Amino acid sequence: ESVIKEYGQNLAGERVEVWWPKDRVFYKGVIESFDSAKKKHKVLYDDGEVEVLNLVKEKWNIIEDDSVADEEEGS
Repeated sequence: ESVIKEYGQNLAGERVEVWWPKDRVFYKGVIESFDSAKKKHKVLYDDGEVEVLNLVKEKWNIIEDDSVADEEEGS
């Protein structure tokens, strides 16, 4: 993977999808905040769940434009 992901405060407000291995699916949400002391991000998922994660250890992607992705899935 050639894309280098940046971690930290600059991700706050970004739409992301986070892989849940037990469910074998990506869940979409928004990064609410970053705790620099713990190096963890708070993710608010679309279904209302909240999770605090170390994104370095997770499989996740930034969602550039949600509407484009939805159209591609339908084709």
